[in-house]
Amino acid sequence: MEAKQTLSTQGPAGTLEPKVRRPPRPVGLSWLKPERVQEMLRAMTGWRLLPGDVSIGRIREFADDGAAAAYAAFVAELAGRDGHPFKLEQAGNRITVTLYGPLSRKGAPMGITTVMLETARALG
Repeated sequence: MEAKQTLSTQGPAGTLEPKVRRPPRPVGLSWLKPERVQEMLRAMTGWRLLPGDVSIGRIREFADDGAAAAYAAFVAELAGRDGHPFKLEQAGNRITVTLYGPLSRKGAPMGITTVMLETARALG
Protein backbone atom coordinates (compact mmCIF):
# COMPACT_ATOMS: atom_id res chain seq x y z
CA MET A 1 0.00 0.00 0.00
CA GLU A 2 1.33 3.45 -0.90
CA ALA A 3 1.62 6.26 1.67
CA LYS A 4 -0.41 9.38 0.86
CA GLN A 5 0.62 12.96 1.52
CA THR A 6 -1.89 15.79 1.68
CA LEU A 7 -0.82 18.81 -0.32
CA SER A 8 -2.09 22.35 -0.16
CA THR A 9 -1.70 25.34 -2.44
CA GLN A 10 -1.42 27.73 0.49
CA GLY A 11 2.21 28.67 -0.32
CA PRO A 12 3.42 31.13 -2.95
CA ALA A 13 1.54 30.96 -6.25
CA GLY A 14 2.21 27.75 -8.14
CA THR A 15 4.01 25.87 -5.31
CA LEU A 16 2.75 22.95 -3.30
CA GLU A 17 3.65 22.69 0.38
CA PRO A 18 2.75 19.80 2.68
CA LYS A 19 -0.12 20.59 5.04
CA VAL A 20 1.12 20.14 8.61
CA ARG A 21 -1.40 19.38 11.33
CA ARG A 22 -0.95 18.93 15.03
CA PRO A 23 -1.83 15.51 16.37
CA PRO A 24 -5.10 15.43 18.30
CA ARG A 25 -4.86 16.27 22.01
CA PRO A 26 -5.22 13.16 24.17
CA VAL A 27 -8.61 12.74 25.84
CA GLY A 28 -8.81 14.46 29.24
CA LEU A 29 -6.04 16.97 28.58
CA SER A 30 -8.32 19.94 28.41
CA TRP A 31 -7.17 22.42 31.03
CA LEU A 32 -9.84 23.92 33.24
CA LYS A 33 -10.10 27.52 34.38
CA PRO A 34 -9.55 28.05 38.13
CA GLU A 35 -13.22 29.01 38.59
CA ARG A 36 -14.35 25.71 37.06
CA VAL A 37 -11.85 23.79 39.19
CA GLN A 38 -13.15 25.50 42.36
CA GLU A 39 -16.71 24.62 41.37
CA MET A 40 -15.82 20.96 40.91
CA LEU A 41 -13.76 20.84 44.11
CA ARG A 42 -16.70 22.09 46.17
CA ALA A 43 -18.34 18.72 45.50
CA MET A 44 -15.19 16.83 46.61
CA THR A 45 -14.77 16.86 50.39
CA GLY A 46 -11.28 17.82 51.54
CA TRP A 47 -9.69 18.70 48.18
CA ARG A 48 -8.61 22.28 47.46
CA LEU A 49 -6.87 24.25 44.74
CA LEU A 50 -3.35 25.14 45.82
CA PRO A 51 -1.56 28.45 45.12
CA GLY A 52 -0.43 28.79 41.52
CA ASP A 53 -3.55 27.05 40.13
CA VAL A 54 -1.57 24.04 38.84
CA SER A 55 -2.13 21.56 41.68
CA ILE A 56 -4.74 20.31 44.10
CA GLY A 57 -4.21 18.89 47.56
CA ARG A 58 -5.76 17.13 50.47
CA ILE A 59 -4.81 16.16 54.02
CA ARG A 60 -6.24 13.00 55.59
CA GLU A 61 -5.85 11.68 59.09
CA PHE A 62 -6.27 8.01 59.95
CA ALA A 63 -6.86 6.09 63.16
CA ASP A 64 -3.40 4.47 63.05
CA ASP A 65 -0.12 4.49 61.14
CA GLY A 66 -0.94 1.20 59.35
CA ALA A 67 -4.12 2.59 57.79
CA ALA A 68 -2.21 5.71 56.74
CA ALA A 69 0.50 3.59 55.11
CA ALA A 70 -2.13 1.55 53.23
CA TYR A 71 -3.75 4.74 51.94
CA ALA A 72 -0.34 6.09 50.89
CA ALA A 73 0.26 2.91 48.87
CA PHE A 74 -3.18 3.29 47.28
CA VAL A 75 -2.43 6.92 46.32
CA ALA A 76 0.93 5.99 44.81
CA GLU A 77 -0.61 3.15 42.80
CA LEU A 78 -3.61 5.11 41.47
CA ALA A 79 -1.85 8.40 40.72
CA GLY A 80 1.07 6.54 39.17
CA ARG A 81 -1.22 4.42 37.01
CA ASP A 82 -3.08 7.49 35.79
CA GLY A 83 0.23 9.23 35.04
CA HIS A 84 -0.22 12.23 37.35
CA PRO A 85 2.82 13.78 38.96
CA PHE A 86 2.16 13.75 42.70
CA LYS A 87 3.71 14.43 46.07
CA LEU A 88 2.90 12.27 49.04
CA GLU A 89 3.94 13.05 52.61
CA GLN A 90 3.28 10.86 55.63
CA ALA A 91 3.75 12.05 59.19
CA GLY A 92 2.47 9.36 61.53
CA ASN A 93 -1.21 8.89 60.79
CA ARG A 94 -1.47 12.06 58.64
CA ILE A 95 -1.17 11.89 54.84
CA THR A 96 -0.77 14.97 52.63
CA VAL A 97 -1.44 14.39 48.92
CA THR A 98 -0.71 16.88 46.15
CA LEU A 99 -1.65 16.12 42.54
CA TYR A 100 -0.10 18.15 39.72
CA GLY A 101 -1.33 18.66 36.19
CA PRO A 102 0.49 17.33 33.12
CA LEU A 103 4.02 18.64 32.71
CA SER A 104 5.17 20.90 29.91
CA ARG A 105 8.21 20.00 27.83
CA LYS A 106 10.28 22.02 30.29
CA GLY A 107 8.94 20.00 33.23
CA ALA A 108 6.60 22.60 34.75
CA PRO A 109 2.98 21.71 35.64
CA MET A 110 0.56 23.24 33.12
CA GLY A 111 -2.79 23.19 34.91
CA ILE A 112 -5.70 21.16 36.21
CA THR A 113 -7.46 18.67 33.93
CA THR A 114 -10.76 16.80 34.18
CA VAL A 115 -8.91 13.48 34.35
CA MET A 116 -6.84 14.76 37.27
CA LEU A 117 -9.99 15.72 39.17
CA GLU A 118 -11.46 12.28 38.48
CA THR A 119 -8.32 10.70 39.98
CA ALA A 120 -8.69 12.93 43.05
CA ARG A 121 -12.33 11.89 43.37
CA ALA A 122 -11.29 8.21 43.23
CA LEU A 123 -8.72 8.86 45.99
CA GLY A 124 -11.54 10.08 48.22
